[in-house]
Amino acid sequence: MLDERYLHPNGQVPAYDWNFADVNPPVHAWAAMHVYNEDKPDRGTGDLGFLDSAFHKLALNYTG
Repeated sequence: MLDERYLHPNGQVPAYDWNFADVNPPVHAWAAMHVYNEDKPDRGTGDLGFLDSAFHKLALNYTG
């Protein structure tokens, strides 16, 4: 959901079914952290590039 093709031009992430007006709990942030933690044992280290990219897009969403 954090891919540019799913984001509104202002950085907002859709809550569901492309409804940008509805409020959504921070499940995207939880999901990004979950993916990071699940991937960490397989790689031996965390993918900080993934977290950096996700953080930037989530910051746009939650502060916009």
